[in-house]
Amino acid sequence: MARPQNTIFSDKVLVFDGAMGTQLAERGWELGTCLECWAVDHREAVRDVHSRYIAAGADVILSCTFGANSIRLANYNSAERTPEINMILVRAAREAVADQDILVAGDVGPTGLQVESRECEAFELARTSFSEQIEAIQVSGVDLLVIESMCHVHEVEAALEAAATFGEELPVVVSLVFDENVRTMDGCSPEQAVEKLRWFPLAGLGCNCMPPGEALRSTVSRLHEASGLPVVVQPSAGLPAMLDGGSVYPVGDREFAEAGKKLVEMGVAGIGGCCGTTPEYIMALGDTIR
Repeated sequence: MARPQNTIFSDKVLVFDGAMGTQLAERGWELGTCLECWAVDHREAVRDVHSRYIAAGADVILSCTFGANSIRLANYNSAERTPEINMILVRAAREAVADQDILVAGDVGPTGLQVESRECEAFELARTSFSEQIEAIQVSGVDLLVIESMCHVHEVEAALEAAATFGEELPVVVSLVFDENVRTMDGCSPEQAVEKLRWFPLAGLGCNCMPPGEALRSTVSRLHEASGLPVVVQPSAGLPAMLDGGSVYPVGDREFAEAGKKLVEMGVAGIGGCCGTTPEYIMALGDTIR
């Protein structure tokens, strides 16, 4: 990979936070409505979730800005609010941290476009949308940028081109989603993904939204070997099942923590949770790996 940016990683394994959407659903957000718009109007709920993850032992919390790009916000007639929404939600994370020694990561998720190549129209649309979002996140004062839940490597490149316009001072971590065959949705292996992203000086590279298991361990091992970068992993609690009108995740907090311990033993530099995880999962994870 290209020369790493100023890294946030050291000998200590950083514990990242867990899921945000399911936590906000418990506080009144309704599926199918704009989460980020709801979060702006209920930022006390957002601060409460951040605070619970901090109390659970998280070293890094992600701002509630995952879907706050203009392309996704346009689905809710809110594209023009992109800078405002991102700045408010980063501020909510900062307020939850206060003077504690906790890192705030600006969270950037996919646009929903099918970015099939660097030459397609979707690439430029995504790059422009990411630029607006990342600029608003950066000026709000984050410690790092996490570009996550990415299924198309060319879309990651669009996000990284946007990030590059703001210099290399802000550490950037990229997190991809691989399937059980250890391929992204656009068919890239970990090695192919690393090769495509080699031009950008990442602070870390990893994967998220994968359940604990052999595919996840293989992905982590191959990303580390191919890139030589600090690897960050945020597993899910498995595929949810519907029970009594709600989602139930099959991997409990203790099982999740034990799986996390194995990943730490493999050498990951950062670990947290994705879909289905809660502050209880992060507390169990931290207690186990520490």
